[in-house]
Amino acid sequence: MLVSLSIKNFILIDSLNLDFNQGLCVLSGETGAGKSIILDALGLALGRRANAKLIKSEGSNAVISAAFNIEQFPHIKEYLVSQGFEPAETLILRRVLEQSGKTKCYVNDILSSVAALEAIGELLVEISSQHDQKGLFNTSHHRLILDEFSGNYRELEALGSAYKLWKENEHKLNEIIGNKSKAEDERNYLTHIIQEISELNPKVGEEEYLSTLRNSLREKAKIQDISNLVLNEANSGSGIVAKLNNLIKALTKVPNLFKEAEKSFEIGLIEINEGISQVEKVYGTIASEKFNLNSVEERLFNLKNIARKYGVDPNSLEEFLILTKEKLDRVSNYDKFYQEFKADTEKSKLAYFKIAEQVSIIRKQNAIILEKAVKVELEQLKMGYADFMIESVTANENEWAAHGIDKVRFLARTNPGSEFGYINKIASGGELSRLFLSLRVALAKVKSSPSIIFDEIDVGVGGAVADSIGKKLKFLSGEHQVLVITHQPQVAAYSDNHYLVSKNIINNKANVDVKELTYEEKLHEIARMLSGEDVTRESVIAAETLIKKAK
Repeated sequence: MLVSLSIKNFILIDSLNLDFNQGLCVLSGETGAGKSIILDALGLALGRRANAKLIKSEGSNAVISAAFNIEQFPHIKEYLVSQGFEPAETLILRRVLEQSGKTKCYVNDILSSVAALEAIGELLVEISSQHDQKGLFNTSHHRLILDEFSGNYRELEALGSAYKLWKENEHKLNEIIGNKSKAEDERNYLTHIIQEISELNPKVGEEEYLSTLRNSLREKAKIQDISNLVLNEANSGSGIVAKLNNLIKALTKVPNLFKEAEKSFEIGLIEINEGISQVEKVYGTIASEKFNLNSVEERLFNLKNIARKYGVDPNSLEEFLILTKEKLDRVSNYDKFYQEFKADTEKSKLAYFKIAEQVSIIRKQNAIILEKAVKVELEQLKMGYADFMIESVTANENEWAAHGIDKVRFLARTNPGSEFGYINKIASGGELSRLFLSLRVALAKVKSSPSIIFDEIDVGVGGAVADSIGKKLKFLSGEHQVLVITHQPQVAAYSDNHYLVSKNIINNKANVDVKELTYEEKLHEIARMLSGEDVTRESVIAAETLIKKAK
């Protein structure tokens, strides 16, 4: 709950320190006294929008600090820990507005962000006014209210997980569908490559071999002449081979002395015969009808052309063909992947829908209970003629979300026999306030905000209606700390703590001050609220009667 609020150099406030207690805290004062400034300051500490115009005087920064006791609120402690803050019984939110327009935010003296203040502030305080009743005006908030009343947290957690899985599978499936036409095109393209290269049937290193062969074929006559010369000289009766054989035979006649020499000549003979074989091979190739210069050049052209077409080295065409076949195998599995992810998506969608149906049933059951509870409260707030209904319908599939398949709306009618409509469209200011209060009281046991602030929720009502509002606020303060800005003496009479907001003019400068009232001061203030500026004995007696009745 809010335990203290410190305001410095803010709008019409020089310096102000307020302490708050549990129960019903009332702030009253004449119109224009500055009651809303207190809420504006608290709103800044809770992360609301700010600007330099809110600073009272030049040369100094505006500083607002709000301290909260969170000892009895473990969910708030858990959230703070999850955000990296140290757990503590007291939580202090501080906002500094600089003359430059810059703002600094602190959580327990740790520099933070406006977003962090806002997120924490939403857990600490719920601020409601006739023009800021988010729960009633914002239809997207209606489902949140119903879920909080239903207490279906476990089901919602399971639903969120199921939705996430469904959407992940659906995303993968859509990617595959999006790539399906591309995959078909790629499959056709790869098939064409394989067919084209396979028809050519390239071999590893073939281009290099053919280039050498082409050069040889271009000098075919010269090569043939040289080959004939070498072969004739080597193989004739007086050639080198015959001469070496004769030398070796001669050396064998004295084996002991010429053994090494004989061996060397034999090696030489082997090398010479190898050379002769190479020459014969070249000569045979050149002389063969299988190869001619035109066919070799045509083959080289085809190899280089197709290699250039697909951006590979001509000598690597065979390897490229193998890799392309492997890629085609992978691409051909797109159909298999599509079927797998289609089945997974349908399965996860069905699982999500089953949980969503369970959540819908829980919502509809609790909607009936909440409707009845709100109607009871409306009756007690002198609005028995009004009716309240929670509409829950299945949304279109494209609107299904992590929170389910339901569209939830709070509807009301304030005239019997009329059509149900949006609350802010069919209710007057006073009726709107009571509708909101009825809903808030019905949710008293489940709503987790430690503090609730009502800004002039009783505008447009008076007498018995104002008294009934006071009773409900008092009841609500048994579950939450309730702060109320009011002009109604019937409401103020129910306060546990009463604060008077006043504006003082000193040296032609206005300054807002707030004072916590004693019982006698409270009695006098309620009498003023009853009779106006001139407090009479009768108004004091009436004020005392109101206070006694409220106890």
